[in-house]
Amino acid sequence: MAKQSRTPTCIAVQCPACNEFVEFDLPKSSEAAQCSVNCFACKKDFPMDVSEVPFWKPDATTSRSPGAGTSSPRQTSSPGSEKKARRGKGSDESPLETEYYEWLEVSPTATQAEIKKKYYMLAL
Repeated sequence: MAKQSRTPTCIAVQCPACNEFVEFDLPKSSEAAQCSVNCFACKKDFPMDVSEVPFWKPDATTSRSPGAGTSSPRQTSSPGSEKKARRGKGSDESPLETEYYEWLEVSPTATQAEIKKKYYMLAL
């Protein structure tokens, strides 16, 4: 079974001081491209320009000071677009995602009692 992919939210780089690989969340698209990263190994800060990261998209309308946050970026609509991305609505009979059912090895149409029983069996 193929693994589901997602939009990248972090990046791994090598610390210039100790050569240890560090991973950090990309700044939001509305934040400045230049940020400061603190290495977990040597505790030193080093500058990072995330504009060189191909999947980081800056928002030209606003900018913040470097290092103003480390939250993961969200998909944003373009300024002229007013359409909202709508997610379908699942139900017990027809769920949107069946990954949890696959983990439990039960049918998506299984009853609550069957799901609970299988959960407790796998938990032991």
